[in-house]
Amino acid sequence: MSARLLLIVNALFLLLMPCLAGARVVVNEVLSNEPAGYTGLEWFELYNDRDAYVALDFYQVAVGASQFTLNLVMPPHGFLVVCRKLIGTPVNPGFETQWGDNSGVWGDSPTENYPVIEAAFSLPNAAGSVVVSLVGTTESSLSWTASGNDGVSWERERPNSDVIKPCASPSGSTPGQTNSRTPLGLDLSLDTVIVTAARGSAQITMVVGSLSLNTVTGGEITIFYVDPADTTRTDSQIVVISLPTIDTGVTTVVSHQLLLSGAYNRVGATLNHDDRDYNNRKNFVAPGSGFPPIELFEVMANPQDGLSSEWIEVRNREDTAVSLAGWCVGDSVQLSLITALTSAIPSHEYLVLAQDTANVRAFYPGFGGLLIEVSPWPTLNNSGDLVRLVDSFDLLADTFAFTSVFDSNQTWGRPENENRWGRSVDNGGTPGAINNVRFAPAARALKVRVTPQIISPDGDGIDDSALIQVEAPPADGFTVRIYDVQGRLVRTFEHSAVDLAPQYVWQGRDDGGGKLPPGIYILFVEVEGVESIKKTIVVAR
Repeated sequence: MSARLLLIVNALFLLLMPCLAGARVVVNEVLSNEPAGYTGLEWFELYNDRDAYVALDFYQVAVGASQFTLNLVMPPHGFLVVCRKLIGTPVNPGFETQWGDNSGVWGDSPTENYPVIEAAFSLPNAAGSVVVSLVGTTESSLSWTASGNDGVSWERERPNSDVIKPCASPSGSTPGQTNSRTPLGLDLSLDTVIVTAARGSAQITMVVGSLSLNTVTGGEITIFYVDPADTTRTDSQIVVISLPTIDTGVTTVVSHQLLLSGAYNRVGATLNHDDRDYNNRKNFVAPGSGFPPIELFEVMANPQDGLSSEWIEVRNREDTAVSLAGWCVGDSVQLSLITALTSAIPSHEYLVLAQDTANVRAFYPGFGGLLIEVSPWPTLNNSGDLVRLVDSFDLLADTFAFTSVFDSNQTWGRPENENRWGRSVDNGGTPGAINNVRFAPAARALKVRVTPQIISPDGDGIDDSALIQVEAPPADGFTVRIYDVQGRLVRTFEHSAVDLAPQYVWQGRDDGGGKLPPGIYILFVEVEGVESIKKTIVVAR
């Protein structure tokens, strides 16, 4: 008996073997939009959905106008990849170059464990189909009507399903493997990681999906430091988080707060291993106790009287320079890139971001600090707005919300190393310098502290002045005055003011700057319509 006749007899015998109802040779995956713009990297994958061997001599494959047969026997539940070019060149790579070990030989690597053959065909990107027929009857076909992403294949959800979707694997395709969309026995996926800064810590919110055919118990997420020298390592653990029992098709949200050092940390999260590993891990950047390295510092939202440019000042909190690459500033609805240049803020320096740098320099002739014009400028609303500062990792670095603005070019500002905002004392604010601000009171009750209560303003550097600190509840007006024992007003710090300074310093002088005689003086602090407090201060010479 000839070899050809023996092959036909064996094939007929194999076709007569029992197989599952509905089982077939399936067009399982198609890569029509080649990666990196190469030609010759198109391929499609067949899958034998039978529990028996099948000879492909009796099958016909149709790809557009091309029709051909494949002289091959497929094992039960085996894969076959049909490609345009198996072994390529550096200029025009082939399948073995892209999906093998690039040795120039297919099958010499443990990962090259499925058959690949060449055939003459061409797959259109935008729309097309691959059809497999048996004795003139279509057994399977896979069609697509869009190009999809470059280097991403179209794949069947299951061998017995007509649902076709883009491959979800990070590699873009799964030749010779179970499709990325096919459910497995145990298959959790780490779908999303959302990172936010929360009071010196990192709030990590993770969305875990289940593609499993079975309920998953004992699942865990390990969060670890990423080693820049070996990003595959996961042994530098920060915390292990136990997952609840997760049923098929259920999405679970897990949140955890991390206390980390520094401004930024390279961190990863991974699920414990299951039947599909590639969807178990994500790397990300998490803020630490030193975050943010750059903060909002002063806001000019209502320019007047020759100043026509809004501006926002930021400050570098770090002991080193911080790059501005990728940083954005904006209001409640718009974010704009601060600069397209490779710029940085020196350590502990200020930077003014302006709507119009020429107008700012003209209005502040003594200003010699760092200044950048931002375009398009996120115009601030005088009725109230939210100023946002977003870093290069898309983390919200800082915000400031205001509900009103001031006249006379007074700004909103914050003191050094404080997180409260107030009104600038200086008209025009203090761009490029430490802020001098006043605050709207927010305490529950009036408290007044005087240190020391006996002063001797003789210039020797010892108890030359009294420090007056006031905490007050909100009110329509505030008064801070000093009287002598006869009730005569000698010094006014505030009278029906709308806000208060952080503190007041009295050196035993009247409103004209003259020295007052030794004696007992009365400090009077009033929160209009609420309460008042009197305290004595003794001036000794």
